Amino acid sequence: MMIYKHDPYIKIYIKDLETGEKTDISKLVSGKSIHNRWAYNPSMLLQFTRCLARKVDDDGSLAGTFAITYDVWVKVNNRFRRRLYDPDMDMLTARWDFFSKTEWVLPPLPDYWEMRNKKMEMIRKFNETAFRFQSDLPGYTDVMPVSNKSDLTIGVMKGKVILEDPLTSENVTLDKGESLLFPPRETFKIHTVSDEPSYISISQPKDMKFDRYQKALEAKEKGEDPEGKLMKEFRKDDKDIYVFDQWIAEIKQEKETPIGPGWTWDGFVTSIKKRFFLIKHGLFYATAAIRSILGGKPFEEYAKASKTYFDSVV
Repeated sequence: MMIYKHDPYIKIYIKDLETGEKTDISKLVSGKSIHNRWAYNPSMLLQFTRCLARKVDDDGSLAGTFAITYDVWVKVNNRFRRRLYDPDMDMLTARWDFFSKTEWVLPPLPDYWEMRNKKMEMIRKFNETAFRFQSDLPGYTDVMPVSNKSDLTIGVMKGKVILEDPLTSENVTLDKGESLLFPPRETFKIHTVSDEPSYISISQPKDMKFDRYQKALEAKEKGEDPEGKLMKEFRKDDKDIYVFDQWIAEIKQEKETPIGPGWTWDGFVTSIKKRFFLIKHGLFYATAAIRSILGGKPFEEYAKASKTYFDSVV
């Protein structure tokens, strides 16, 4: 079984059924975990929705007057970011069953390997450009938040899209192979109008600060900069450092891909180690939970004991 990594982008909306107005409450929801596992599991998403509804309407007086919708995008193993659920579906009325098809879960997009290879070619060819890649199904519209500090280039790798500028209300149609230099904006809209899914790239000149950070890290690890002179530029409270560390982790994972065109023996060994780690920790947490239920003591007490036991025998 392949180990995979999700990188979800989540927007949560409360919709007034009378006016149709949507309110983004994503930043107000405290239940979002660092991994957001509930967001890409349909049954967990519905459970989360019911809990959220109780927070919004604790006495039931607003029942039937609002809907909860999600705009969830996910990037699996550094592939194209794609939409996961129907963004117009009210999850308070949605149904999910293990034995039947869930209509509001959108199907996987085709051509993943083909487009992934094209993506990697672009990254290698234009190494001083920062890219963002995503795909979408025909008939859907994405409102994309972007940096309003610099121009962006939107390119269509496959399909056909209409770019809408909310500021000027102007529309531009782009076919496969075409691109457009977009002025600084907080958001813009992408309408997929082709019969096939659209695959697009959003690019802008790369801030060379990331390259300097990479070189500083490498020099420190290799002992070429024992005094840490190169790292003095980067403060611990610099928000960019957190993002840079994520990028480095993604690049490392890309090189260690256990399955597909980039398969390597080191990647296979790494995937086995990760799977062993997950199984090991799953066992000790399951054991702690069972002992807590049967013994009546706090889960944390058994968790510590279970972890000590498994660390000593596994």
